[in-house]
Amino acid sequence: MSERFDGQECKMSERFDGQEYKMSERFDGQEYKMSERFDGQECKMSERFDGQECKMSERFDGQECKMSERFDGQECKMSERFDGQECKMSERFDGQECKMSERFDGQECKMSERFDGQEY
Repeated sequence: MSERFDGQECKMSERFDGQEYKMSERFDGQEYKMSERFDGQECKMSERFDGQECKMSERFDGQECKMSERFDGQECKMSERFDGQECKMSERFDGQECKMSERFDGQECKMSERFDGQEY
């Protein structure tokens, strides 16, 4: 399915053999792209606005989820991973970085947070 408007374009593609779903929308001056793909359980979403950019990417192969958001001059990355019983979360902002790691092997829970130049 493809629809096109005057100066604005909207494309939509759906495919269900192999479980694939793609959607793409584009607007005048402001761009909005969305792509979802479900073969191999991967979902990517990308949004772009006038002067500001927001990217979000989620990936679910092997129980891994990565999310990345980017705004105007500021970047936030979040990554979660659940192989074994380990969960790692990492967030990064403009000039400041926060890392959080939790681990649940045996009966042990470790949490580590790190900020800009300071660790506790």
